[in-house]
Amino acid sequence: SLNVARHHIEQIANVVNNYIIDIKTLNPDTYRAYTGQDIEPVMNNLHYLISRGKSENTTIRLPLIPGYNSESDIESDVNKLSKMGFVHFDFFTYHTNPNIRPNPDGKQGKSVCNVLKRIRSIIAEANHITYTPTPCTHTTCTVGNCPKCEQELLLLTQQIDATENAIL
Repeated sequence: SLNVARHHIEQIANVVNNYIIDIKTLNPDTYRAYTGQDIEPVMNNLHYLISRGKSENTTIRLPLIPGYNSESDIESDVNKLSKMGFVHFDFFTYHTNPNIRPNPDGKQGKSVCNVLKRIRSIIAEANHITYTPTPCTHTTCTVGNCPKCEQELLLLTQQIDATENAIL
């Protein structure tokens, strides 16, 4: 996805011949809503690849994500990326759980967030990790995946990794 510090891309630039990059969207607000991250590192790394002459060896995958972007959003992104110098694109649709339909009020997503909190609690308990879920105040949970849930999952994953490394 290229959402990494530039030095990671620089380390592999001389050994990677072809890049396949998933870019959810170039719209900073939609990108943040879907990933919980800023798009700035992605854009900086795209420019870096262009500066290294890698645009011809790069395929950019642009997904249609139900509830987040539209075909016209993808067309706009392709236009911007083409102007930057990229020529190879791949299009596909994210297939989400058919039982979880995006909805404007976010109630179903909130239900999924609550289930995920319970699952994280079970995982934490099984790994002897203290975990106290915080209330989700995210107002646009449409697929049950919000920045707060992602942050809690990341922290839990880091604690599990630290525990496993300590055992090794």
